[in-house]
Amino acid sequence: MPLLPCQPRTRHPLENPYLVAERDLGGGDDAPVSLEVIDRGLLPDETIANAPAVPEPSHVASAADRRRVRCALVGVLRKAAIEGDSLLSVEKRSAAFRDEREHPILISAD
Repeated sequence: MPLLPCQPRTRHPLENPYLVAERDLGGGDDAPVSLEVIDRGLLPDETIANAPAVPEPSHVASAADRRRVRCALVGVLRKAAIEGDSLLSVEKRSAAFRDEREHPILISAD
């Protein structure tokens, strides 16, 4: 059965580390793992950018990585659901992606 466009191509965090943030809802006193936490390890700041790169299949080459964009969208939709929305317009989604982040969410044309 083929995957729908919104389904992850992998179900293993080594192939898509952002799945950790997508699936973790937190619990008790623990906050959920966020996109920014995953980014710290995969898209390091300039002071440690010369460290050895994360190997494949976990490697993220740019802020426009599809797995990262999907994770950001999951976070935006989760927040909207908590606020009582069951649908979110493209405009609201795009506005949420423009939040101040160290690594902005870059969406390619495809």
